Amino acid sequence: MRRAVAIVVAVMLAIGAGALIGAKRLDEIAAARPFLALSSGAETYFIPTSLVRSSGLRVQLMRLAGCWDARDGAYLAATGSFVDCRVKSVVLTVPTSVLDPSVREGFYKPELGVRFWPVYSPPVLEIGDLAEAMRGERDWASRRVTLRADWKLWRVESAASPWVFLLLDEPKSGELAELTRLYAGRCYRAERIGDAGMTCNFALRTGTSAAIEFSLGPDEMMSFPAWRDALQARAAEWRRAPAMALR
Repeated sequence: MRRAVAIVVAVMLAIGAGALIGAKRLDEIAAARPFLALSSGAETYFIPTSLVRSSGLRVQLMRLAGCWDARDGAYLAATGSFVDCRVKSVVLTVPTSVLDPSVREGFYKPELGVRFWPVYSPPVLEIGDLAEAMRGERDWASRRVTLRADWKLWRVESAASPWVFLLLDEPKSGELAELTRLYAGRCYRAERIGDAGMTCNFALRTGTSAAIEFSLGPDEMMSFPAWRDALQARAAEWRRAPAMALR
């Protein structure tokens, strides 16, 4: 009940503030900046504004509360009492031009949609399923853990399950904390033998706590190594130490 009231109040505040400041004006202020500054633990990511696609009421509320961009103060201080200031994720589009020309020709979209998480946590249900896989339960009785060298990822799979879990390193203990730290995505394959028709959702870890999440379809899987390298390079360009970045 309290949560519902808080949401209603927050929306009313946003409407009232919008009348004073104007949502269009907030958009103009954001668009005028070449970068969106996002805090990620002890790091700050400066992401080109031209890549950002997140919008809507949640974003406007965070702007009013001064917590969308790490450099901002509140336009309306009271909004901060009702807004969750943790930037959970930001929708981006990355142009295919970041790829090597030889790879670009085989990727048929002009851009890749990604989601940037300043502080990434894997889906709880998937970590539970992964723990079950590591224990060899149900469909995972014959599970295997193997390295896919070109992906630089370890695969947890079983012939009885259509799911393939991806890990940053070979798990040692199989405990939840370890699996959460190593989780790098999950794939689905309709055919249990081979990777034909497989689709994957990748969680590419960057820095100490951030991640870039994106999906590739069956015709795009061959480009994963190129996208991995390109997105890691972009993230390294965006990342700066807070003491320097926020001056």
